[in-house]
Amino acid sequence: MRPLILLLLIFFFSKTNAQSIPGKYTTNFPTLGMYAETIELNCDSTFLLSFDRHVLTETYTGKWLVKADKLYLQIDTSHTVYKRYQGGVLVLIIKNEKIYHQKISKNEYKKLNATVRKLNRDSGTNFTMPSYKKMISTSTNLHGGLAEQYYKKLAPFNCT
Repeated sequence: MRPLILLLLIFFFSKTNAQSIPGKYTTNFPTLGMYAETIELNCDSTFLLSFDRHVLTETYTGKWLVKADKLYLQIDTSHTVYKRYQGGVLVLIIKNEKIYHQKISKNEYKKLNATVRKLNRDSGTNFTMPSYKKMISTSTNLHGGLAEQYYKKLAPFNCT
């Protein structure tokens, strides 16, 4: 009997969490001090991701899925001319009702830095990598300082 009750509780709480995700989210401050970013996570598991660049708005659509604390955005690259997300999947982190960009690990940073150094050596270029601290600080806030950027919920969507 206990395993059945436990299973029902897990199912209930996982459904409740997934149902609380849909809504319209916007970044806590404009990217680079001037660009608005929004994500609309619809009840039918579709999304609209927008970058408002004043004279141009980049938009991406696709399907979203939540597993544990990760939000996966499967971007439909066949319906966009923009190249920002050509990989097709964007992985974000959900924490305390906010959505964060996934940060690069220290190990991944070291590998990337080694690749850039090798490229410089082999091709004679002089690309430089920002420090790891700057790399994981997501954006520049309105005051010109580095700050952690996240998406906050503006409006929940009623999915009943």
